[in-house]
Amino acid sequence: MNHFRRNTVDSVKVKKTLASIREKVTNDLKSDTQKKKLIALAVALIAETCERIGATDIDEANASSGGIGIANWKIKDVVVNRNCATISYKCRANVPCYKKITNANIVKALKDVIHGRANGFILYSPAEKFRVKTADVNRYLKEFGVNARDIRGYFANREILQALKEKRKKELPRNRKERESILQQEFEEVLGEITDRVGHSKKALCSKYLFMDIEKAYLKNGTVLSW
Repeated sequence: MNHFRRNTVDSVKVKKTLASIREKVTNDLKSDTQKKKLIALAVALIAETCERIGATDIDEANASSGGIGIANWKIKDVVVNRNCATISYKCRANVPCYKKITNANIVKALKDVIHGRANGFILYSPAEKFRVKTADVNRYLKEFGVNARDIRGYFANREILQALKEKRKKELPRNRKERESILQQEFEEVLGEITDRVGHSKKALCSKYLFMDIEKAYLKNGTVLSW
């Protein structure tokens, strides 16, 4: 496999600090301070959807540049039901994207931040004239030694592992070349699936996010690492 190498995200550090990050986010989603709640919601949405934050100075006409992310999601894009929220929007290259969120804490926070608002960005506070940016999320995560890209990368890797686990069902042939060919094909298929989910090109997914040991273990003998 001739993918570019790696790694620019610290998925291992995220894994070690995930419990603490989740505790902070869960508490801050209930905060009475709108700014704190919005930043926590941004972190939660990245983890839940593997989507980027996005450029806050981008306009809809430039959506094809790949800068669209959760900061660009608008109230009109989201439908919140009792137990879930669905978000439909244009992502990279103006491709229609769809995210379904079932985490109860995130759904409730979404309801809270858009309550009484007919339009505008989801991650925006009209009262404070505050809109979440990448720098805000990175400052929020600084105490854990990670950033927004690390969070996205960790959960993208987790999606890859889950997909590989579902893919690896059949018994592998003993012949080495046949085995390697099957594993290579399966791995490429999974990368294609996850590329669609996270809104990245396959090259970017591999060069910026994919944890090398996942690929090595799978291509060797079909082993799916624990995460």
